[in-house]
Amino acid sequence: MIDLHNHLLPGIDDGPRTLADSLAMARLAVAAGITRMVCTPHVLPDAAPTPQQIAQAVAALRGELDAAGIALQIDTGAEIAVDVAFELDDDALRGYSLGGGGVWVLLEMPFEGWPLRLPQFLADLEMRGFRAVLAHPERARSVQLSVDRLRDLVGRGALTQITAEAVTGEFGPLTRQVARTLVTNGLAHLIASDAHSPTRRPPGLYPALEQAARWMRAEPAELGWMVTDGPRAVLAGKPVRPPRLGVGPDPRPAPRPEATVAALEAAPDAAPEPEPETVDVPESGDVALAELTLAPDPVEPAGAPAVEAAVEAAVETAVEAGLADDALGAAPASEALDTTAEADGADVAADVGPDVGADVAEAPQDPEEEIVVASSFAPEATPRPLR
Repeated sequence: MIDLHNHLLPGIDDGPRTLADSLAMARLAVAAGITRMVCTPHVLPDAAPTPQQIAQAVAALRGELDAAGIALQIDTGAEIAVDVAFELDDDALRGYSLGGGGVWVLLEMPFEGWPLRLPQFLADLEMRGFRAVLAHPERARSVQLSVDRLRDLVGRGALTQITAEAVTGEFGPLTRQVARTLVTNGLAHLIASDAHSPTRRPPGLYPALEQAARWMRAEPAELGWMVTDGPRAVLAGKPVRPPRLGVGPDPRPAPRPEATVAALEAAPDAAPEPEPETVDVPESGDVALAELTLAPDPVEPAGAPAVEAAVEAAVETAVEAGLADDALGAAPASEALDTTAEADGADVAADVGPDVGADVAEAPQDPEEEIVVASSFAPEATPRPLR
């Protein structure tokens, strides 16, 4: 595997301070299956090693690796802050290019803020014969807030490199989730370690490759391009076309019907439904009203649909009792209904009298009760609660 982004050089940036730490990192990398590392020290506004200084440091470390018998190939490169890259000329960009290939440069995405010039800068780079790899976008706050920001940059030919420990969760759940989103949406192209020491962020790629493969429901070999052929093409200065991979089918078997039934049977019993409330309605005149059953108060907020449903139900009860001709609430000619409905849609009241507007008190009834009938043909009736 090829680690395209790391801080292996001793004493040049915030990577290892001593040669011993650099050699320890190199041993860990080899043990993790890495055969080639590109040394990419920071190039910042206030700390910018020149391409010549980086080349000298790489040559010196290469000699130490050979002397220590560590079979690791190392190359030159740099991690260039975006605002520094804006001001570099072509010679400097070639000197900082990954592997000295003269084409691909590694740009560090800022952790805060969005560089407004970046889209146009990528277009300018292409006109000048360069291409960009965007380092650890999953850790940039602007990308965490809107992953779609990367689509335009990728559309302009940029590659994205996500950090191995971001994939495995060492940078926290948010960064891990953003990394997953990039992987599953085809916006992550390369995985690198961004290693800084043998203990804090050590080199390693394969655990992240395995995790990315699980996200894609694929085998690690299917994503191996991210740590083999992809970096190799970048170092050679060739055009890079990442393979398109879709998320595979869920490998988990569908639950068997009998297992589903068993799970349902093992579930706790649901709370029993409340018993409906019944109201005994006394006789009025020569007409005997059937017992009226009121549904429990609805759980959902009151509204016009609930009122209409309650009215319809009461009308049907009235039909069964012989007080109306049909389900719409048309009363016999001898009966006239003055209807009212309560706003909560459960209690609906109507006065019954021999003539329209007759006084309810004329009907023999208990003064504490009121005859309850409903009609849906009088929507203009004023709502009035039961007493």
